[in-house]
Amino acid sequence: MNSRKKCREIGLPVLIAAFLCISLFGGGSVQAQTPFTAGQPQSTMVRQLWFGYLNGVEKMEGERWYFRHHAPEFIRWYGPWLRRYETFNAFDPPADAVQRYGARPGKYTEMWWGSVDDYRDSRSGTSRPYTPGTWKLSTEVILTAMTMIPAYPTDIHAGEEVNPDVPVVRWMRVLRYPEGVSQEEGDEWYRTVYAEEARKLPGLLWYVSYKTVDFRAPRPSGPYVKWHRVDEMWFPDMAAWKKAALEGSVKFTAPHWAKDRSEPFVEMYSNLIRVKPDVDFLHDLPNMNLR
Repeated sequence: MNSRKKCREIGLPVLIAAFLCISLFGGGSVQAQTPFTAGQPQSTMVRQLWFGYLNGVEKMEGERWYFRHHAPEFIRWYGPWLRRYETFNAFDPPADAVQRYGARPGKYTEMWWGSVDDYRDSRSGTSRPYTPGTWKLSTEVILTAMTMIPAYPTDIHAGEEVNPDVPVVRWMRVLRYPEGVSQEEGDEWYRTVYAEEARKLPGLLWYVSYKTVDFRAPRPSGPYVKWHRVDEMWFPDMAAWKKAALEGSVKFTAPHWAKDRSEPFVEMYSNLIRVKPDVDFLHDLPNMNLR
């Protein structure tokens, strides 16, 4: 049944019917309420992810530097190439999650670039000066992990209809296979064994994963660390996440190459965040009180 026929059968006044037809039927099929759905076209756009940023820095001091100095300077140098620049305040993780999943407080930040080439082009030329922070902490303390992924998931493992406006807990994880395990071998295990078991976690609303992208630039800002995969899982609240992640409701099969026989079997860091960012730097920063 097409949308016009549906509208006629509702029998409402013309203007109301027209409005409802656009809202409910959109001239075609109803759109699923998901950020990404299977079958979407591939895109060259990429997302740069920063896990546990400013971890270990006093919150007010870190945010003052981040909002007043670093973000404006970063936008000044790289703004013409940036498509999106957002940061999320990570929930403080319980001790079990710190030990098991490398969960970190601090901030989780996403930068979207039109392509890897755009990112690399932004890094060409001379170095850019930045205002340093006042703390005396190493880079490893204030930045847990950084990697790059495609804009759309490589694999959708569970969940087909999630409303992004629902206040859920978003669990972002970055992982690396042990030395000697190739990307192909690790991904085969992840997709066919681990993901099939993880999708059975109680309370899981949505579960996708991404194969990382090689983003090495001509002028690197630091040593390149190869992370193999990123995944994200959505849960309705922290209680549901704790039950799924920490209470052992699903028995996982360890790969033959795992040095640690307890799940997740790989080197991992993670952040627990909301779906929507706390600060959208490209739009919120000009209106923030940066004094």
